[in-house]
Amino acid sequence: MSLPQTSNFLVGRIDHDFGERWRFMASYRYYGYSQLTQQQEMDLCFSGNALQCSFISSSGTPWAVNGVINAAATLTRPTSQTTPNINIASIVTDGIDYEASYRFAVDDAINWGLGGDITLRLLATNVMKYITNTGLVGAATVESAGTNAGNTPHWKVFFNQGYDSDNWGLFVNERWFSEGVVNRNWVACASACPAPVDINHPTVSSNYMPGELYFDVGGHYDLGSHSSLYFKVDNLTNQNPGNAYNYQPASQSPPLNAALYDTLGRFYHVGLRITD
Repeated sequence: MSLPQTSNFLVGRIDHDFGERWRFMASYRYYGYSQLTQQQEMDLCFSGNALQCSFISSSGTPWAVNGVINAAATLTRPTSQTTPNINIASIVTDGIDYEASYRFAVDDAINWGLGGDITLRLLATNVMKYITNTGLVGAATVESAGTNAGNTPHWKVFFNQGYDSDNWGLFVNERWFSEGVVNRNWVACASACPAPVDINHPTVSSNYMPGELYFDVGGHYDLGSHSSLYFKVDNLTNQNPGNAYNYQPASQSPPLNAALYDTLGRFYHVGLRITD
């Protein structure tokens, strides 16, 4: 299988260097790949799709040739059917990635004789669209941007502040993502709920999943040119995922989405790092 079958990918980037570098990147991508089941292929054929009919035959007689459906053949019992890979599925996504960093000597800002440097770095991703269309009959088109049951919130932000001297350093990280929903196709209502349009658009009492902000701290102390002690505390405030359960209407099961939310709580790392 070769991906993508059909693809458009555009990246724009602007760099301006004035002692510190700020980056801006925007991207758009489209690609598609799918494989029909035999029943889906048959349904498309009887809906007038000559390409799908050409993959079906009766006693060696194809149901379609050169884009023309053999109506008589479609009334006979099929004896052969192939299901080749065809390019009917699609994913359309666009968003903007941001990156900015700034580094300066502490003594340039506050002349306390501390020495060392402070580094500030910001990374952010804004996913504005992530639409999946399988191209299959009866399948729903899914918009994943802003769906926190997966791993595609509208916004993700990572902010790092670090201090480094000659032989030791400390840092603080902030990790944040925006609130979202379980499924963009669900209809949330508390009363007077409309009748579901189909199985892909059920009514639910709540379709909300929260955003979260996590703090990490860490540091290191160099024992020599090839060894250092380090520590890190993830999720310093022991933030609880809260109402972050990805309920499924079929089973009402509440598996927590560990791909996006911190499910471990406060976590400590301590170690000795040795390099060549």
